[in-house]
Amino acid sequence: MMGAVTAAFAAGLGVVTLVTTLPARICLASLVVAAVWAVSQREAVARIRLTSLLALLAVALPGLALLGPSLGMPGAREVSAFRIALVLFVLLAFWRIQLGPLRIPRRPSSLWKPLGLWYVWLAISAVWAPDKVAALRSLAVLLSMLILTACVAICGSRDDLFRRALTVLGGVFALTLVVGIGEALTGMHLPGSGAAPGERAIATAWFVNRNDLATYLALCWPFVLLGGLLARGARWRWLAVIALAISTALVFLSGSRTSLLSIAVATAACVAAAPRLRSWRSARRLWAGGAVLLCLFVGALVLANYTDLPLLRQFRLAGVAEDIQTGTGSGGARLEVARAGLTVVSRSYLLGVGTGNAESVVRQPDDYDLTVVNLHSWWLDVFVNSGVPGLALFLCTYGGLFVVCLRTARRRSAVPGKAVAAASAAALLSFTIGAFGPSTSSGFAPLWALLGVSMATVWYTSRHEHNADDLPRLERGST
Repeated sequence: MMGAVTAAFAAGLGVVTLVTTLPARICLASLVVAAVWAVSQREAVARIRLTSLLALLAVALPGLALLGPSLGMPGAREVSAFRIALVLFVLLAFWRIQLGPLRIPRRPSSLWKPLGLWYVWLAISAVWAPDKVAALRSLAVLLSMLILTACVAICGSRDDLFRRALTVLGGVFALTLVVGIGEALTGMHLPGSGAAPGERAIATAWFVNRNDLATYLALCWPFVLLGGLLARGARWRWLAVIALAISTALVFLSGSRTSLLSIAVATAACVAAAPRLRSWRSARRLWAGGAVLLCLFVGALVLANYTDLPLLRQFRLAGVAEDIQTGTGSGGARLEVARAGLTVVSRSYLLGVGTGNAESVVRQPDDYDLTVVNLHSWWLDVFVNSGVPGLALFLCTYGGLFVVCLRTARRRSAVPGKAVAAASAAALLSFTIGAFGPSTSSGFAPLWALLGVSMATVWYTSRHEHNADDLPRLERGST
């Protein structure tokens, strides 16, 4: 049975990737060979536990999603390792459901319901969407991202899966820093990068442009910051310092002002939302580290307004205000796009123009002469596509998840995972500003991985808290 499923999957993938280039043919031949091997070794493959294989895919999917098209097939970048693993996960999950009930992440169920209703509303909005093909494409991308979120949330059901998922995400983050520094120094960029070949002092890593990379680094910032400040070993603290320094350098090279501001917000949120510490030394280190970083941020902001260095001059507040007033530059372009988006959604009776149609519809109004039609904002993208109902449903999940993570981090009970909950709350808060950075919204994998990590953390800490509450009852019963 397993061999038949593998062979069918390989055959279907072969039809999708059937192109005339030699590299694609080599990849197709490799898939056929793998399918033949699986059929020949069907007895050994059959002994593999299906649940263990699903758990392995759930842990690997967030890392593969972040790497994205970089692990795509030559000549067919759309067929990436993430999408292959995602299809395999769905097939195996359906097969596992046929064998018996499958435990799914229902905690926190109050946050999953509005997220599911949000997707249903997006599907309904496709009815009046002008471009049906774009709507279906958007629904497919969002479905894959929701499955990604569910896979990460599943990891909160077991301690080993939770640790492995965080290890995978941490490894991808470290690899991103290495690749980013290599790009900035050598000018060599990965396939799919929007940077010009040979252009130095620019880093995009696995993303299309440098704004996406800066937003990803800003999302990772609170996890690295709290992990380093609360680490017991000096080696881990120094590694965190190095990682934060490299992240800061890459954000400065990107020129993303929203990412720099979101890092400052995340730093302040980490200090405010940090879990209660029993050790005075750890608490003092946390407050001192946060204060130093905030002072450095303020100093860099002041220096940017009085220096002629091109690297810092782009962060001038006076320049941002001037761009908005004159309607030029990045600030002016984004303001014009926001006005056009609000105009379009108001004409749809605040119900949205239909999923996946925001950018194409924004191009149509003659009231604005837009040079940039990318919305560059997750919140504006959700609002224009799905209107007030869709934005309200998504905010129910997003805001509720922030509140739950914040409460989890501030609990007095000594349960593990509170530091991750505090970092998740800080990252969610900082993304309210960082959402204006990435050029891609619906398929921005770091956002969905963050939602999954937050849900997994809530599930993980609630399990340990329930176990801690049941322990005194068992002790009283035994006496």
